[in-house]
Amino acid sequence: MPPPRPLRVGLLDNPLSGRNRDGVDPLRRARSEEPGLRQRLVRTPADVAATLADFAADGVDLVVVNGGDGTVQAALTAVHRDRLFEPPPLLALLPSGTTNMIAGDVGLRGGRAAALRRVLAWARDPARPFALVERAVLRTQA
Repeated sequence: MPPPRPLRVGLLDNPLSGRNRDGVDPLRRARSEEPGLRQRLVRTPADVAATLADFAADGVDLVVVNGGDGTVQAALTAVHRDRLFEPPPLLALLPSGTTNMIAGDVGLRGGRAAALRRVLAWARDPARPFALVERAVLRTQA
């Protein structure tokens, strides 16, 4: 259940993910329309973990992942392994990778810029109807 107050949003931007590599940034304008958005460029799992630690310290409630399956996996690993957030943040996934298996299951639909605008509008007013999908996270150990 989302909190009744506006959500603090952090955006993980991976410029190396499949659909982001072309150099065209369809999210630039949508990001600029949201002055309170915390946005960071991430390229490696270590970048993702460090950024999420910063987001947790800033009280971020919703993490938007603009990347592919590898970026999503790095985010989930950091959130659960490092236990940075209590409770864990909501995740919104933009299909910005090559395969986008995870975003295809639980990600935002439509164009990436429009999807980002929708999730940011909902974050400003989480009492509005919005489809939240919950999935269990599998943990494997060698």
